[in-house]
Amino acid sequence: MPHSQCFCGVEPVYRKKTENRTNFALNWILTYAIIVFDSKSQRTNPATPLTSGEVSPNEGYNSTLNAKFFDLKQEKQDRMINAALKIFAQNGYKHASTDDIVKEAGISKGLLFHYFDSKIGVYSFLYDYSARYMQLELSSAVDPEETSYMALRRQMEAARMQSLKTYPYMELFLKTAAKETVDEAVSATKASKEAYETALSEIIGKADMETFRVARNSDKFLKMLDYTTEGIMRESFAGDTFDAQKYYKEVIAYIDLIDKTLA
Repeated sequence: MPHSQCFCGVEPVYRKKTENRTNFALNWILTYAIIVFDSKSQRTNPATPLTSGEVSPNEGYNSTLNAKFFDLKQEKQDRMINAALKIFAQNGYKHASTDDIVKEAGISKGLLFHYFDSKIGVYSFLYDYSARYMQLELSSAVDPEETSYMALRRQMEAARMQSLKTYPYMELFLKTAAKETVDEAVSATKASKEAYETALSEIIGKADMETFRVARNSDKFLKMLDYTTEGIMRESFAGDTFDAQKYYKEVIAYIDLIDKTLA
């Protein structure tokens, strides 16, 4: 699909609901610069969830990002990020091509490599950026006092829907990256992936699962829900447009259905 493809409901720039979102790129530059300057520094606990202004020092993180990338207009930044998200989400690391990324973004290959030193540089930046962006949305949408599993799932889907308005392929990219087997890609994203997965586990870990334990085949229902939501997402990209709000409503309908079935 050409880079001019229409995504219904997609905002071409960062949303500025809070000061954190306004300073998102600046915080990324500052924390990234510290990591590059001191490449040997490590977290005390690398599994600690990332915060909105923090970058995890990835083990094996051998890429360099030209911080001037964030001097580009927001529209161009997002166009490049969205193009890379799409190509990696659809093809995985091994089969993704930087030629396809620049074609999708409508830029030259020289421009891409002016800001990222290699294919793995693009990929590792993209994963770290996506994981932190998604966690920022989750921190805004998820009630820390909520213990109902289904309520938490609805809140998590609301957070994902917000991220998909700006970055349609972000969630699909994260799901594809979770199954990645190429050693180079796995190593480059290891610390960020562990932190992101820990953050998700901590949200679900708050849920009171007693209701589901007494329900027959509840584990199968929940697994079915995971497969269904991913399937809906992949189907949503089958056409020429993607509507984040429509996707969200369809997923919530399935969550409500399973909730009623298990009640």
